[in-house]
Amino acid sequence: MKTQLFITLMTVLLFVLSSLKSIAGGDGNGDPDVNIHVFENGETWTVCSFILNSSLTQSELARLTREAGNILYFQPLTPASLLGKFKFEVSLGYEFTPIDQTSGAWNNTFAHPDDEHWLGDAVVFPYLQARMGLTDRLEIGGYVVKNFGANYGFWGTDLKYTFFSDTVKHWYAAYRLSYTMLYGPADLSLNSTGMDVLLSKRLGKFEPYVGGSLGLNHAKETTEKLNLNTVNEFVPRALAGMQFLSGWFTAGVEYDVSIENTFSIKIGGTF
Repeated sequence: MKTQLFITLMTVLLFVLSSLKSIAGGDGNGDPDVNIHVFENGETWTVCSFILNSSLTQSELARLTREAGNILYFQPLTPASLLGKFKFEVSLGYEFTPIDQTSGAWNNTFAHPDDEHWLGDAVVFPYLQARMGLTDRLEIGGYVVKNFGANYGFWGTDLKYTFFSDTVKHWYAAYRLSYTMLYGPADLSLNSTGMDVLLSKRLGKFEPYVGGSLGLNHAKETTEKLNLNTVNEFVPRALAGMQFLSGWFTAGVEYDVSIENTFSIKIGGTF
């Protein structure tokens, strides 16, 4: 019965999330003083895709590294406590991050189906996430995103170690290491590595948490149109969230404060 309910919930959520505006979905009115770049080589993608323009500058690539790398960052969406040895969670998530689509960092790194098809004022996407307890203190996880109408997606993995666990007062603290990379585009290599510290307090079925992290974003252009230097950018982050757990059902919400602020939610099941 639990498995049937879980499958039904995931099916409904997948349908709902897939119908929402995806990353680079072509929304917003843009700016009449900014010219966007369109597909020029017979590309058949239906939405905006990563294709670097020859006008991209070094400073714009650095800004993209900070901002897009920050979006790639694998949001924890989990408190400092652990699932438990060999227990696992599968969830669907949704992430929203506002951007300035008219900046060269975004305008000169994306191409579009036509000149009315803007990138949008926010990067928004659904994703699939899973995690499993390896021991009573160590947990591994991963997530994947794919824009089926474009030339890219990204995947990430993380490892969380709960170094403090008070099972009487229900206080927990953990370290977390994550890695995420962009896949698909021929013109750009981009990845993000993050180191987090999380603190949480369980209050019945709820577990609020706070944390801080430092990310290292790395980007390299891989096209003959440009000759730019490889970029490495350190990006700090503060975050706060809440997890709800009742039986097998789990849900979470998180807000990250950084060079862009990101809002994330998840709904899933634990087994």
